[in-house]
Amino acid sequence: MTQPVPRYISRSSDELHRLIQSQPDRCPICSFVAIAIRRHIDSLFYEMVNDIPTREAIRKSAGFCKPHSLLVAEQADALGTSLIYGDVLKNELTALDDGQFDRPPNTVGAVARILDGSMPGRAACPACREERGQSEIAIDALLEGMRHDEFAAAFGLSAGLCLPHFRVAFLRARDPAAWRRVLEVERAALARLTGELQALARKYDYHNAEVEMGDESDSWRRALFLAAGWPEGNG
Repeated sequence: MTQPVPRYISRSSDELHRLIQSQPDRCPICSFVAIAIRRHIDSLFYEMVNDIPTREAIRKSAGFCKPHSLLVAEQADALGTSLIYGDVLKNELTALDDGQFDRPPNTVGAVARILDGSMPGRAACPACREERGQSEIAIDALLEGMRHDEFAAAFGLSAGLCLPHFRVAFLRARDPAAWRRVLEVERAALARLTGELQALARKYDYHNAEVEMGDESDSWRRALFLAAGWPEGNG
């Protein structure tokens, strides 16, 4: 049963504490970011379709990357998507008509193409930029929360951080005591999962064919997600 959440300095820490308690088997930063990106896409397509800077950013990136396009396809409405992507495709057609793609890179000197400004470029996916920003918000909230015993105790019972978010947390940490708490949890999580992987490998040995699988049966999947980050909906 989820325990009452104490109040922290930021609402992000409150939300992160709830996620740690309700989804202890996955990286809480991944969960936080997944929720934030869905909110962002909802807001973008229902409230900011006609916002000029937003449209310009999407146009410069030629739309969203493949993973975020799938989210848009799930959440966005037909009208908003048609307006935004009509703008994107019109911009791409103009680039073709202006000759930006007339000379492939391997047919002329690349340096010459850069110097004459004819090298087509593409900005980063706007949702990817938002995702990075939300990751930093969540990681800062985690580091703030780890200064409090209740938060640290809940995180201590979790699966720790995925490795990409752990490395970002390392770069953003400012409080040595709070970071030591994060480090202890991560070390324990890695050691625990390493042990489960070894147990799983032993049970695949033909000498142990009759031994039933335990909690280690899905450890290989958890290892994949711990190393790369948790996809939405996997816990």
